Parts: sequence; C-alpha cells; structure tokens
Amino acid sequence: MSPSPTPVLVQLVGQEPPPVWLGPLLTGGFVLVAAIIALLSLRWSDLRKLAREDRRQWDAELKASYVAVGEHVRAVRTVLARNEGTADYAAKILSTTDEAMRGVREHIRLFELIASPEVTKAAEEVSDKLSAIWRRTFIEMTRDQWKLKWAAEESEKLPGALDALRDRIRASLRV
Repeated sequence: MSPSPTPVLVQLVGQEPPPVWLGPLLTGGFVLVAAIIALLSLRWSDLRKLAREDRRQWDAELKASYVAVGEHVRAVRTVLARNEGTADYAAKILSTTDEAMRGVREHIRLFELIASPEVTKAAEEVSDKLSAIWRRTFIEMTRDQWKLKWAAEESEKLPGALDALRDRIRASLRV
C-alpha cells in the first residue's frame, strides 16, 4: 500500500466577509455610470434632431427667399423687355427697379442670418445688377435720352446673377 498524502492545511489570512455597504456601493456606482451614459446619449440625439429641424426650417426659408428674389428680378426684366423709350417708361423702370432693390435687400438681410456668406454675396450681386439698371435709367432721364437701347443688354445680365444665387443656395441646402 502506498502511503496516502497528508493533507496540507492552509489557513487563509484576512478572509473576513466583505462589508455590508460594498454591494450596494458597487451597484449604485454602475447604475450611476449607466444613467450618465444614457443621459449623454439622449442629449446628443436631441441636439442632432433640433439641428436637423433648424436646418429644414432654414432651407425652406432660403427657398422662399430665392423665389421672392426671382419674382423681383422677373418684374424688372418684364418692364425692360417692353422698351417703349418714353419718359413714362423710364419712370416705370425706376419705380419697378427701386421696388425690386428694396425687396432683394430685405432678403439679403435674411440671408445674412441663415445662409452662408457665399449666398449673401450672390444676392448682393443681384442687387448690384438692379442698382446698375436704376442708375443707368436715372442718368438717361436726366440727359433726356429715352432710347434706353441698353435695357435689353442689362436685362440679360440679371439671369446670370440669379443663376449664381440659385447655385449657391443649392450648395448650402442640407439634404
């Protein structure tokens, strides 16, 4: 018979039961970390939703402003296309162009708030073209030159400026 090994008695030192408060403390700590993570995640999600809603609203306002600027330009081009060559016609150009410039400037102020600087600059170019038409008409009125042969030429510059505005608005729209 072989000798059986004698068991080694090992006494564990410091094996006291854990404190009563350790379990609830660890549980509370994990619950607190999970709550903070959930709170941050919800906050981030809400901020994204609000930003998306703001962009959608601003996009609608950009589109509406572009349409309004286009209507102002169309009114001026319509008057310029008549080319009647009379003093009354020149006065009609002045009044229509003045009204269009005021409307475009109003939309420029809106673009300054909600659009990129490129959109604002493009709208200012449209306003500059309208201003050039107004100035040229006024100069010819003071010289008693009612021919206004330049009217069609100036009228053709407006669509290019309006197209540049449209392209910049399209680039700034968030899809």
